[in-house]
Amino acid sequence: MKTLHIMNGDSSAILLKSQSISGDVVVWREMLAEGRVCPEVGSTDFWNIRFDEFSRRFNVDEAAYRKGVISQFAEAQHFPEYDEVVLWFEYDLFCQINLIASLSWLWRQGIFEYSQVYLICVGKFPGKQKLFGLGELPATTYPGLYRDRQKVTEETCFDADRAWQAYAGTDPRVLESEAITEHKGLPYLSEAIKAHLKRFPDSQTGLNVIEQSLLSIIENGYDTPQKAVGAILRSQGVYGFGDTQYETYIKELAPLLDKGPVLRLNELGRNALLGQANVSSEIGLENRYLGGALAGSYRWDNDKNRLIIAQN
Repeated sequence: MKTLHIMNGDSSAILLKSQSISGDVVVWREMLAEGRVCPEVGSTDFWNIRFDEFSRRFNVDEAAYRKGVISQFAEAQHFPEYDEVVLWFEYDLFCQINLIASLSWLWRQGIFEYSQVYLICVGKFPGKQKLFGLGELPATTYPGLYRDRQKVTEETCFDADRAWQAYAGTDPRVLESEAITEHKGLPYLSEAIKAHLKRFPDSQTGLNVIEQSLLSIIENGYDTPQKAVGAILRSQGVYGFGDTQYETYIKELAPLLDKGPVLRLNELGRNALLGQANVSSEIGLENRYLGGALAGSYRWDNDKNRLIIAQN
């Protein structure tokens, strides 16, 4: 049997390759939880939009993006040559958005005409409180994970596609129903969507939940980007983001920080953290997207526990 493994990252791909598990490996290197997307995964518009996000927010040049991201996607397009396609992903928001995008793409490409699809999605383990990612597990656990892989049904792909289309749509309020839906075959998706919705600016302060956490961390004495990033990585829970994403958040919070080599909140930053100032106009929301939605067009209302349209 010929197998294609689609991995959530390079570290898990290395662990897989160290074991006696047959098959070819590609890595899904996109981070669709960050920045603008469009519904048609793999289309010309999709890649143009994604490259614009990578270049504008993360200073990635086109050659690096094509080599690191698009080349791996091109390899995945050979899925009709395989008897089975196995997706290896995790519980967090970062992975869950990539997962529903990949399932949506495979389903719309007619995967079931060619191959069986399986999912290995780690998180909860019996007797453990902590959720585990693939990179935290010993390589020796990978053969067992592969043996226990779960078959993906067309119903699961349909659910993933519906969630992806909502995520990539221009009105994020459509996602609220997905946040309270039990997705059969996708047990971690609802919690990830709940976390995503709270990334929209707070209706009182204009800060999203991640920006609030970073300001609190800086206020508590983590006075360099390295220290602040390390602190939020240890406490981020369901987000699953990496260093580069948090470093970018810190740069975008510059209007709320003193100028200089040491990270320190200025008066506006302290007032925003205390809920006494709305800083939505200072932190560049007009060009920031979450999925297909313009972040500045919506607000997260903590009292109503839902998104509302921003009032100009």
